[in-house]
Amino acid sequence: MQKISKVVSIIGIVCILLAVLLNPFVLKYLSDDNNISTTGIILLLFLELVLLTLGIYLYLKPEGYKNVILFLVVCLLIWFPLDYVVAKLKLASGRDTFYTEQFRQMDEVYHHSFKPNTSGYLVTPEFKTAYNINSQGLRNPEISSKKEKIRILVLGDSFTEGWGVDYNDTSSKKLNDYLGENFEVINAGVVSYSPTPEYLYLINKGINLEPDIVILNYDNSDIRGDIDYLANSKFAGDGSLIAISPPPVTILDKLWFTNWFFHAAKKLLMNLSTNGRKAPKEDVYLPYVYTAIASCNEFENEWKYSFKYISKIKDYLDSRGIPFIIVIYPYGHQVATNQWVTGRKGIFRSDMVYPFALADCFENYTYGEELTVFNLLFDFRNQSEITNLYYDYDLHMNKEGYGLMAKGIYTRLINTAEFNAIITKTSAGSNNVQQ
Repeated sequence: MQKISKVVSIIGIVCILLAVLLNPFVLKYLSDDNNISTTGIILLLFLELVLLTLGIYLYLKPEGYKNVILFLVVCLLIWFPLDYVVAKLKLASGRDTFYTEQFRQMDEVYHHSFKPNTSGYLVTPEFKTAYNINSQGLRNPEISSKKEKIRILVLGDSFTEGWGVDYNDTSSKKLNDYLGENFEVINAGVVSYSPTPEYLYLINKGINLEPDIVILNYDNSDIRGDIDYLANSKFAGDGSLIAISPPPVTILDKLWFTNWFFHAAKKLLMNLSTNGRKAPKEDVYLPYVYTAIASCNEFENEWKYSFKYISKIKDYLDSRGIPFIIVIYPYGHQVATNQWVTGRKGIFRSDMVYPFALADCFENYTYGEELTVFNLLFDFRNQSEITNLYYDYDLHMNKEGYGLMAKGIYTRLINTAEFNAIITKTSAGSNNVQQ
């Protein structure tokens, strides 16, 4: 009994130390987050009070540890309703993105996807964006089963989806505006997609949209994304990919997306760990470590796996005579020190413009594969002297950035042999491209 009391007393001391660590002002300092909301502070103070009370009780009365169960049950009965109300009011996430389940879902084939025929909002302190998902599960107007225009299918992640802007300001819609009414640019972007799920989408659904051209918007996060998807990938007997299973959703997962404390803790862990990889002059956590490295050679093994599915997409389209174009674009910290200023703190240096190794990958590590690649790096660097192209905290582009992305694609696209061949062989004619 005496040994149990000593152990319980030690647990009490640990609880007291955790209470001090979880003080919102201490955590704010450790996580380098200067944007803790008032609601976030209240929730943290509540958690701190619970731990402090529990710790003092266990230390002073170790023999009464059985009463702790009742105490914790009461605390949970208070905590979860409080957390739920705060989440519903969209206040708990502070400066972090509030994820809504209204228009997203787990997917047994693609890991995750949009829910067809749904709508909702993506809300952060920097923007409130409306989402309308069509019957095909795309953030795009309805697509007619009867093809009457030249169709361009755009694959990509959140930058293609149009994270942070309304549909009319997405790069796909802006590209369609540039091309004119005789073209139909289809936005098939989904947050966190990379060539692995994009390949699955293309062969299962995208090809049925009868695209004349397929564009793949590719960025640095796709490299890590493909590696992460490998763990949940399912393969047929011949080794071909057939699905990417979604992870099981637990109560902790739900807390992670609705509670400020879990966001702050996540950021703290990211700041204290780099998963063993060093970036130039500082530590950077994955998956953004690739945005701080100058040469593709330094992460060639990871690149090879992602490139495997880029090649599969190209081979699949080549066999059907469909032109394939890749667009690479930078993050704010790869453009200028005046882009994505607040959000990079604690992750990247504020006085440094980082290299763009993707250009090296597509120039020197394509292993004999001939690809058409549009590199938009200098479009962004040149324009950064004039205007902000990214949000201040969120790492995504604002509407000016997406507009510049669309313009960069358009000016290169209309000068490609692939595009002009499509124009020549269709009844639309070259006069239908707006100049």
